[in-house]
Amino acid sequence: MTTRMTRASIIVLGVASAMHAGVITLENTIPSGSLFLQPPVLTGAAPVFGSGGTVVADAFTAPVSAALYQISVVVEYQEFPSLGVTGTSPMLLTLFTDSSNSPGTPIESWTVPLSPSDTSLTIVTVASLTNALLVAGQQYWLSEVPTDPVHTGIGWGLASPGYPGIQLPIAETNTGVNSGWGATSLNIANEFSVSGTTVPEPATLGISALFMLSLIGCRRAKWRGSRAMGGTANTDPLAQALGQGRSALPVESRT
Repeated sequence: MTTRMTRASIIVLGVASAMHAGVITLENTIPSGSLFLQPPVLTGAAPVFGSGGTVVADAFTAPVSAALYQISVVVEYQEFPSLGVTGTSPMLLTLFTDSSNSPGTPIESWTVPLSPSDTSLTIVTVASLTNALLVAGQQYWLSEVPTDPVHTGIGWGLASPGYPGIQLPIAETNTGVNSGWGATSLNIANEFSVSGTTVPEPATLGISALFMLSLIGCRRAKWRGSRAMGGTANTDPLAQALGQGRSALPVESRT
């Protein structure tokens, strides 16, 4: 049976967790109205650029520490039939750490099939499976490229109708893969959002622990007082709260 002390402890932990488990926005450049503000940035489409295909990465800085929850990007398929760019391969999204103001080590990646009919800007959302911790004040990078950067072109929406607009550090590579990044420059941001779940602060957890210890101390003092006055209770409430021991468990009969 769960004691009052145990129930109170559970309530304290539940309240502390609920206060610090909300989903928060770490970065958002997606407009609230029309998604098309100007022609999007083309990624992949190697024949258009005469290279291995273009990869684009936007940087953002986490305002608070949070566990990665989900990422959204605004994208569309773009075709150039005369150049053989008519593919509909999936999109590869990758989140990186920062390395000297350039994409560094991959944190998590997603291969996302788009609908072949997505030839107008559409919001695509992916959920994090690792829930990696993004640290307040640290810079991170989000890159986008088709998995087939030669025959598929994907446009990544731009967050402002003109310059300067919303600006972020932007890195590009014409290798078709996430390497060989060129110089980073401040430019119009692409349309994306990153959200996370807040991490409980050590101070809050410490206060909750102190409260529970105080509660346990009060209950033990009350029990000792009842014993001193000739009470009939003969079981430590702390022991009751922590369980009755192996003897209280049902014994399975064996035949």
